[in-house]
Amino acid sequence: MSKSIRTTIYICIITGLTLGSFVVVHAAFNPQINYQGKLTDTNDVAVPDGNYNMEFKLYATSSGGTALWTETCTSTNAITVTNGLFSHLLGSCNPLTGVNFNQPLWLGVNIGGTSSPPTWDGEMSPRKKLGAVPAAFVAEKIGEYGTSSIAILSESETITGAWTFNNILSITTSTSQTALTVQQDGSGNIVEFKDGSTAVFTITDGGDVTIAGNVLPATTTTYDLGSATAKWANLYAATGTFDYFKIPTGAASGYVLTSDAQGVGTWRQLTDKKGPTIIVAASDSTSTSRADYVCDGTDDQVEINNAINSLPPGIGGTVLLLEGTYYISSTT
Repeated sequence: MSKSIRTTIYICIITGLTLGSFVVVHAAFNPQINYQGKLTDTNDVAVPDGNYNMEFKLYATSSGGTALWTETCTSTNAITVTNGLFSHLLGSCNPLTGVNFNQPLWLGVNIGGTSSPPTWDGEMSPRKKLGAVPAAFVAEKIGEYGTSSIAILSESETITGAWTFNNILSITTSTSQTALTVQQDGSGNIVEFKDGSTAVFTITDGGDVTIAGNVLPATTTTYDLGSATAKWANLYAATGTFDYFKIPTGAASGYVLTSDAQGVGTWRQLTDKKGPTIIVAASDSTSTSRADYVCDGTDDQVEINNAINSLPPGIGGTVLLLEGTYYISSTT
């Protein structure tokens, strides 16, 4: 076949999309472009009827360059030409799934006659530039991600990969199931909330909760910290001055919290005058291991006064001196 054969290509797209109306239709997307053309000789006479070998290529340039996609239709896929006219679904012999239509594209056409093997005439020049309609393939993708990668929020979807939301995210549900589940299978934090760049609420691997701020109830005198069945093992306060700790028990009675030398606290009624017993041992006592204070044998009044001052204010208590010799102002 000689290069005197020429083709006139009429381009249209059948994607099932209605342009000018942004209505979401859950219909199967047809990733093929319908090309219609006419083969004539130099005298504009239609070529003889038959099944013609044809090759189509898409380029990002009007000339030169490397083909982005190639479709060769030969043998049983040869294209029928009648009265010079043919119609072909571009993408029916080789899918268009790898083509980025969000760019200018040019079509190259090569005719290989009706013989087997084909006798290629050479790519026709100039290439045909695709119009705006084939760019509707971009509507099937978002940022070059196919619909299989995009979650439909009205459906149940599993999303794989890291997602970043740069605006408000709201979750509303009326189900009896858990509204939000976060599963961390690695060693990183489970949840981390930030005020600017500073983490203010963190749930670490293992479930420890770190809060950079005060823990306040929604309303006063309504909520408990712990319960009769779910109790905290220990309550630690920061080093330094502890302002106060208060527990209301009603107008009829009140309690004060006392502590022994080991830091073990005990609630006592304010009217209970029986305070703790503080033990003081002399320097030569045989039971110094039992004592809260042990005298040094020089001026033992210092240790005795320290024991007295350790009694809780308003309650008092007992200072017990063990057997031994005590030195008070250098006098035995």
